[in-house]
Amino acid sequence: MLKGDVMGPALGGLDQLLKLPTGCGEQNMVLFAPNIYVLEYLTNTDQLTSSVRNKAIGFLHTGIFMLLYTPSLLFISLLIWGLQTSIF
Repeated sequence: MLKGDVMGPALGGLDQLLKLPTGCGEQNMVLFAPNIYVLEYLTNTDQLTSSVRNKAIGFLHTGIFMLLYTPSLLFISLLIWGLQTSIF
């Protein structure tokens, strides 16, 4: 039986994984998802500081804003994914 935080030593410096999502939809998600996982892990392990939280939330807001309000990226995403009736 394992006791304690087995992953703790391996997961130090998680705030270094926080990145500003940029690019098209796929590129955005590659940088967007780790921000969510870092927030979730640090919150659940009571390690989340206000500075890391503010940085991550700011990156998430900016990433969503850039994707939704950059007309060319939104248009390209709709052309590629939105007009298809099936992915198969």
